[in-house]
Amino acid sequence: MREDLISVIVPIYNGSKVIEKCLHSIINQTYKNIEVIVIDDGSQDNTVELVEDIIEKDSRVNLLKQANAGPSVARNRGIDASKGRYIFFVDGDDFLDLELFEILISNYQKGKLNGVNYRLITEKGSKLSKRESCSNKNMFFNIVNGKIGGYIWGYLYEYNIVKNIKFDTNAHYIEDMLFLVSYCEFVDGIFYHDDVFYNYLMFSTSITNSSFNVLKKIKDINYIIDTIKIKKNIRKMVNDNNYFTKKKVRLIDSEIAKLRKYKEMKEIIQNEDFAIIVKQIVEESRSKICIFYCAFICKIPFVMYIYTKLRLSIKTIKRV
Repeated sequence: MREDLISVIVPIYNGSKVIEKCLHSIINQTYKNIEVIVIDDGSQDNTVELVEDIIEKDSRVNLLKQANAGPSVARNRGIDASKGRYIFFVDGDDFLDLELFEILISNYQKGKLNGVNYRLITEKGSKLSKRESCSNKNMFFNIVNGKIGGYIWGYLYEYNIVKNIKFDTNAHYIEDMLFLVSYCEFVDGIFYHDDVFYNYLMFSTSITNSSFNVLKKIKDINYIIDTIKIKKNIRKMVNDNNYFTKKKVRLIDSEIAKLRKYKEMKEIIQNEDFAIIVKQIVEESRSKICIFYCAFICKIPFVMYIYTKLRLSIKTIKRV
């Protein structure tokens, strides 16, 4: 019986340094009616062995294995295997305050997406990030414009809604935003519970921002934003198509700015897929700024490169 069982879905890849802390924060929750579904996404380290050690001590933990396919595929497998009335996603390198589930269940707001705020943990320390509850009228704006973040963790989802949504496996970047928007079409708002936090670890990684990786992200941005803007409920709330074009340009610009070398930026600008995306932006945009940006980056890429470097330098100086 599903009753008030919470299915906690944890995708993990090469998480031997973090998975034990993550799982201990889940199985030691003050709310005990949970099942934990860990999906190993083809780890090459001893993540699986560590999870199996925990399974021997706690039968509520289950392990699914798959060849490396990405977190969206892993989460969908977790959804299919879940038995709970509720679903809660945890990234394998994060951890939870121990009373988190008890607070969510005991103060559950029916008809809304119930969530908690989060504690951002970096090399420099930790910082609390509090988000404001929002109504049906504002929640789509708050998701898309980044006001509440497009993360899928930290929320208690209802299984009966999630089973009909699933994660879109066509994209591997900002796919969380699409899932969150899709879920919110079935609720009347988002309510954040205070006093407990999801602990989000964000450390620098060795993943390089090569022209190949950035181009993949740009394609995903284009796909996700185009998928979101045609949703029926989104069209009711946001009837300005230009809003999404501007959002797309801002996200693309932020990715291009990560490139360190002019050669890498030029490789993207000369790519056929990028040219198609730029053409689409120009055709659908009524914003002179968006059109100017597209012309600027395609016609004089070296000036664009210098501009992004100056902008990043100014941001660095401001932080200091």
